[in-house]
Amino acid sequence: MPTDFLFIQPSFFRGVGRVADLWGQLNDYNFSMTSSEADVIALRADWEMIRQDFEAGVREYRKNPAQAVLFPAR
Repeated sequence: MPTDFLFIQPSFFRGVGRVADLWGQLNDYNFSMTSSEADVIALRADWEMIRQDFEAGVREYRKNPAQAVLFPAR
C-alpha cells in the first residue's frame, strides 16, 4: 500500500494540462469519505512500511550476522 494515497500520481499529460490550467481546476486529490477512514488507511500504510523495513533488516541480518551488532560494547 503506498504512503502517498491522498495525492494523485504525476504524469506527462497532467503536467501539460497544468500549464494550460490557469484557474486551478485540475487540483484533484484522492479522498476518503470520512476522516476516520483516512486515518485507518494512513495507519495501515504506516504499519506496512514498518513491516517492509523490518523484513529488510531481517534479510540483511541473515546475509551477514557477524556485522549485526547495533550497539557495540565499549
